[in-house]
Amino acid sequence: MELIIDRNEVKAAEASVDLCRNDEIAQWHFIRWDAFQEQFRQLWPAAGKSSLPRLQALQSQLEQGEILVDNEVPEPGTILVPLLYQSQLQGVLQGFSKNGPVGPNCLRKMQPRFGLLSRAWYLVGLLEEKERQAYVDRLTKLYNVEYLVHFLEGELARCQRFSREMAVAFLDVDWFKNVNDAHGHLMGSHVLRELGGLLRSAIRESDVAVRYGGDEFVVVLTETGRREALDAANRLRRRIQEHSFGGKLGKEIHITASIGVAIYPQHGADASDLIHRADLAMYVAKHQERKNAVELAIE
Repeated sequence: MELIIDRNEVKAAEASVDLCRNDEIAQWHFIRWDAFQEQFRQLWPAAGKSSLPRLQALQSQLEQGEILVDNEVPEPGTILVPLLYQSQLQGVLQGFSKNGPVGPNCLRKMQPRFGLLSRAWYLVGLLEEKERQAYVDRLTKLYNVEYLVHFLEGELARCQRFSREMAVAFLDVDWFKNVNDAHGHLMGSHVLRELGGLLRSAIRESDVAVRYGGDEFVVVLTETGRREALDAANRLRRRIQEHSFGGKLGKEIHITASIGVAIYPQHGADASDLIHRADLAMYVAKHQERKNAVELAIE
């Protein structure tokens, strides 16, 4: 039962395989239900010859707890086991027979274990959600400072190992107090929430946007050198400048931001150095007469 309190999904997957060990099954795969449709082709490797139903019917049968066996595809035979807990489908176990069709004895031997696996994966999901919430800023839904440190340490280790560059952009909204004074703090919070969504949509999947505190944000740009980082920071600055905030609430609020950029390894070798250097560069940008600027850290 250690896997129930273990937050490591890999260990849970390994435990799933151990619990499902069977003489007739050569290999098991666990597929999360939220990824089911995307990975359906893996569940249904030979659609033209398979006896399994189409996606919609298959989903319905799995949600009803039906274990499906397909022995009509070319070897190996396939078994699909729904892992249900409290009537919610947590995922699907897909097994491939060692040789020939999957027999009824396999199901009889395995049946008592499926309930344990369903509960275990349900608890793993709860722990993952709790951990995710601990790393997410409630207002903007961006990551928070705790996650920033965690992510930067891992990314820096990777950059050091493979001799790669990366960049940290420190962003501060210009004159944000004026937004609160003119429109109230609730509207100010709405602007920050909307800004969080804008930052999330403006960066690459490999990058990370973080609410550092108040109206300050940090964006980590992976595998990015000096020129590319400055270009990316200027694109962010322009998108913020051109965006009209509060439209859903009948407002038209415009803000600007000043951004400082620091590059690994030129401006620092650890997370605190890079954040500090980017922060200093941001203050240089902010104290320029026009603000709304991007500044590179001094070497």
